[in-house]
Amino acid sequence: MDRPHNIAPTYATDRREICLKYGQFEAGIIPDLGGCLSYFRQIKKGVMIDWLRPMSKQASSPLESSCFTMAPFFSWLENDRFSFANKKVQLKTNGGSDIQRRTMHGFAWQQQWKVLSCSQQRLILEVVIDDSSWPWLHRVQQDISLTEKGLIWTVSVHNLSDTVMPLGLGFHPFFENPDNVCLKAQCSAMHTMSAQSLPESVDEQDSALLAMRYGSELPRGYDNVFQGFGGEFTLVWPDKVLSVESSEELTFLTLYSPHNSRFFCVEPVSHTTNAFNLKDTDWSETGFRTLAPDASLTGRMCFYPQ
Repeated sequence: MDRPHNIAPTYATDRREICLKYGQFEAGIIPDLGGCLSYFRQIKKGVMIDWLRPMSKQASSPLESSCFTMAPFFSWLENDRFSFANKKVQLKTNGGSDIQRRTMHGFAWQQQWKVLSCSQQRLILEVVIDDSSWPWLHRVQQDISLTEKGLIWTVSVHNLSDTVMPLGLGFHPFFENPDNVCLKAQCSAMHTMSAQSLPESVDEQDSALLAMRYGSELPRGYDNVFQGFGGEFTLVWPDKVLSVESSEELTFLTLYSPHNSRFFCVEPVSHTTNAFNLKDTDWSETGFRTLAPDASLTGRMCFYPQ
């Protein structure tokens, strides 16, 4: 699939950064820039350790951040459209490329978020999304907190409309130093992509599956979704180890590890690319799900330095 890194930036109207601190850990969040995470670090024996790619002071988009939330869907939809419950939905593009103009990763990451509560170690944000191209009014909340173990990030989507809504969510963390890291994760199969960057089959034998199972070097050159994700992955650099846990709603894992890049992404998500158009497929799990009126779906990701 084509990544969102070519999308026109979402510029901040206010680069106000809220800083959380607890024990050795610190985190920064920018509510008006998609509620994105600008850094997550640890001060250990006087040494600062960045656990995700820190956002530069000059950055103006969540695509340049440490991590952001994806809702009400992950990745993109074929031709930016789908049909559901007698509704034909044509999404407005949030893409900036002349070649590929797509609505990527939903709407939450391009919103200005309201602060519901804030303490030294915990921040709760909220946004109500009323997009003219999306027929369902919905509310998204983020709950970001620091504990003695690390950072816990919860996202919840609540359907405010009076009809059933299709739904997906996920997290988009960015990590540094891909040439010196090992990745350990349990997944059952990889989704292979068509020439149009759409999932078309499953591969249970790809070398990346075995490499991740045994915690080998990060597989490079991937932009794929893996199904049967066990809910935890571990990153091992020469000088540090990070364990990432996610809740049971996030049963897919996306690996983005391009060659000649200084960063990589390992993303716990609830469904595969184009899932809303694959709900009747028989070749794979897709993660397609729906949300009843006045119901909520919650996902969680935890960063635990070892």
